[in-house]
Amino acid sequence: MQTAINDMAIIDKINVNYLQSIKRLINEAELIIFDTNLTQDAIDYICQNFSHIPIYVDTVSGVKASKIEHNLNYLNCIMPNLNEAEILSGIHAKNDGDLSKIATYFHEKGLQNIYITRGKQGAYFSGMSNGEIHTEHLPALSGDIINANGAGDAFMAGLAAAQLSKMSLTNTLIFARACAFIAAKSEHTINPEMSQALVAEYMENNNE
Repeated sequence: MQTAINDMAIIDKINVNYLQSIKRLINEAELIIFDTNLTQDAIDYICQNFSHIPIYVDTVSGVKASKIEHNLNYLNCIMPNLNEAEILSGIHAKNDGDLSKIATYFHEKGLQNIYITRGKQGAYFSGMSNGEIHTEHLPALSGDIINANGAGDAFMAGLAAAQLSKMSLTNTLIFARACAFIAAKSEHTINPEMSQALVAEYMENNNE
């Protein structure tokens, strides 16, 4: 992709009044995913009214990520890239060791889990459970990348699917990585070959 133009006006329709009108439906969800293209009021409403449901957030960009800054304690998981994580935390990662400093910043704000995507350097995870922090780094898969558009969304979808399937942490990372890699191997934003079976095949063949 060389150029893209997005008309985001429809996002404004997902306002507090609309969310209130479907509150019962939202409360039936096992998991909530939103990104920071939503308005600040909508984000605040979701976070402050549905934190009893795991909430996953794609931070979208460094600027838009600031919308969740005062809502971190309501969230189960955020998925920023490294640049977004640095901007939101105010910490510049000069080396891999600094990733733990970034993660600690978010945990101290009340966030449970953070997945930092790092492109060709893979993904970094840090999670807080029962007062203990668990971290893990998974390298990126090697292979030809045709189109990276949609890879981030596929990674988030993989995290959500793994959460609902109650996968282990390691398998969650491997599953999400496989989803992103499959997405990136297609010229389409959504790889038409994406399937549970294909993801399982990539997991089996790339389980380092």
